[in-house]
Amino acid sequence: MPFWRILTLLLVVAVAGINLWRTAGDGLRTLRHPVADPVMAQEQRFAALRRTLLERGISGTAGYFADVPKEKVFAGFATVSEYYQMQYALAPLVLDLNTEHHPWAVANFRTAAAMPPGFKVVQDFGQGVFLLQQAAP
Repeated sequence: MPFWRILTLLLVVAVAGINLWRTAGDGLRTLRHPVADPVMAQEQRFAALRRTLLERGISGTAGYFADVPKEKVFAGFATVSEYYQMQYALAPLVLDLNTEHHPWAVANFRTAAAMPPGFKVVQDFGQGVFLLQQAAP
């Protein structure tokens, strides 16, 4: 009977060793080639803007500018996705497409879009992210 117990124990140890070896290999591959999470990438892209909004005490609702006119933000998946990812990253700040009612606005440009009239750039965070303020009339 001790022979079967020893054989079973050796088999369990061998299987555990193989599983440990494979898990360690998977972990090393992940460290070498991390999988890019698009939501985390957007959060990192907007992190400096979020800090600045908090430091300046900007809360409530702010305007939102994108590469496309406000009527087309909800027309395509890419623009809707970027709007909601920015909304998520900057919460509890609410982003409003009707920018004329807000003294502050954020811009999320992926292309070389022109700055909206009536607003001045307060800070450029790079990667197409800007904090804007309504210019004095």
